[in-house]
Amino acid sequence: MKKKEKAKELWEICFNDNPLFTELYFQKRYTDENTISIMDGERMTSVLQLLSYPFKFHGQIVPSSYISGACTHPDYRKKGIMHQLLEKSCKQLQDKNIPICTLIPANDNLFIYYQKSGFETVFFNTAYNLDLPKEKKDSDIVVTFYDQFNQKSYNYFDKIMNEIPAVILHTKEDFEVILADLRLAQGQVFTAHKGRDIVGIALAYYDTEDKSIHVNEILADSRAIQHELFYTMYKYFGTKSLYVISPPLSNKKEKFGMLRIIQVKPILEIFAKALPKWKDEFFVEDPLLSKNEGFYTIKEGIVSFKKTKKQETHTVLSINELATKLFMNLEPYMSLMLD
Repeated sequence: MKKKEKAKELWEICFNDNPLFTELYFQKRYTDENTISIMDGERMTSVLQLLSYPFKFHGQIVPSSYISGACTHPDYRKKGIMHQLLEKSCKQLQDKNIPICTLIPANDNLFIYYQKSGFETVFFNTAYNLDLPKEKKDSDIVVTFYDQFNQKSYNYFDKIMNEIPAVILHTKEDFEVILADLRLAQGQVFTAHKGRDIVGIALAYYDTEDKSIHVNEILADSRAIQHELFYTMYKYFGTKSLYVISPPLSNKKEKFGMLRIIQVKPILEIFAKALPKWKDEFFVEDPLLSKNEGFYTIKEGIVSFKKTKKQETHTVLSINELATKLFMNLEPYMSLMLD
């Protein structure tokens, strides 16, 4: 059995996904090269995929890897195999000069689990319920809907995402996969137009279990345009119940995703360049990736690193604490990760 077949078989054992989604994932997302596994002889016991995404912060775009499909065969759980797999994956990313790794835990208990491997919660979002508007307010706004790729709509989506200070971006190719997944749910991309300009976009589908419209992403130039997008969803799906996932609102934000710094110095250099008045020094502890451990000095936009043992006089930061120190105030955003 080939590696792909073994990974797919383990996926089907571990996840209760729609078979059509599984087929889509292994056609569009899986490659042997992005798949890391732990084997017991010929048997695949644990596996994950490392999917590439551009990550923008402080005006710079760096490569990042998103952990997808992480799972362990039921016969091999609670034996430390997933920790081995995470360590193997992080070391491979470090060797490939990928400075950031991200993931979305499947449940609340896993936030604590992944934290032990150096991941820290820095991604938040807001999920809320609404009753859809039943009347149109702005006759100048025209909303269309479709389920195929549209270059102009993608350009608007990409432009608005790039305006977010810290964000996981989606390439054109990735957006096409997102739309393929949306089609499986019989969803639509709703696009708001004012004259020749696109002024809003939303990706939504009808969930037959909770009988409500799920909006996976909505980006618009104003609340009035959001209203028109919601109104068109009401007309299209024929229900007024709405569940929305959006960038975090300060009074309702919920933990969503985690980040691990794979290469400390390149990340510090981006922050130092963006914050030239930042002056700091500290020792970083990273038991999983020992290359990161050492003493860092930041002064006048320059980062210096010294491989040395920890001293009593040093301010010490764990790799988790460093992620919080650097990224928490940026409120980085991720969405549409096929999670």
